[in-house]
Amino acid sequence: MTVTDAASQTTRELVIAAAIRLFGRNGYDATSVRQIAREAGGQNVALVSYYFGSKDGLRRACAEAIVARMSSVLPGEGGDTPELDREAACTRIEAFCFSVLDYMTLVPEAQDVAAFMLRELAAPGEVFDIVYTGLIEARHGAVCRLWAIATDSDATSAETRLTVFALLGQILYFRIGRTVVQRRLGWEAIGPAEVAQIKAVLRINLRAAIAAHAKAMP
Repeated sequence: MTVTDAASQTTRELVIAAAIRLFGRNGYDATSVRQIAREAGGQNVALVSYYFGSKDGLRRACAEAIVARMSSVLPGEGGDTPELDREAACTRIEAFCFSVLDYMTLVPEAQDVAAFMLRELAAPGEVFDIVYTGLIEARHGAVCRLWAIATDSDATSAETRLTVFALLGQILYFRIGRTVVQRRLGWEAIGPAEVAQIKAVLRINLRAAIAAHAKAMP
């Protein structure tokens, strides 16, 4: 990559980061291209058209950037699950959950990403489809397959899919309800020490849930 290419990539990333932040904070319709350019360090407004074609193209680029980022952070899709035993499947589920928790609580960009995602998931459309097919469907399906091995159940059943949603939902709360958690626990912040405490509770909940579901299977 040349110096010029590197500079262009940096500018593009700055604009995307600014757009994710403002779209998440204010909403798509309430955010102007001029505001995004200013938030991106005073970039030229024309750069949005140059890099993304339009404001809507920038919105799609934001979704694609989030999918790429989250895919690099979270464990893979788990296509090699058939040879796993129950304990190995449990360990992989735990690793996935902890990766989500680490990202959502310890990575600064997660606040902007979560806000952007919540708005887009509330109004399904093209951007929702990008996030769903590129990230949610694959990762949720992977955890469902692991859960099926851990509990000797059907990975495609409604019960399994709902259980995995419930499992991931409790983790996402530590991002969405972060201020509530901090106030209730008397924490000034949620850092590595606090995340370690959360992981200890999640581990107990996960193992108990797996044991209960495995026992309930015929």
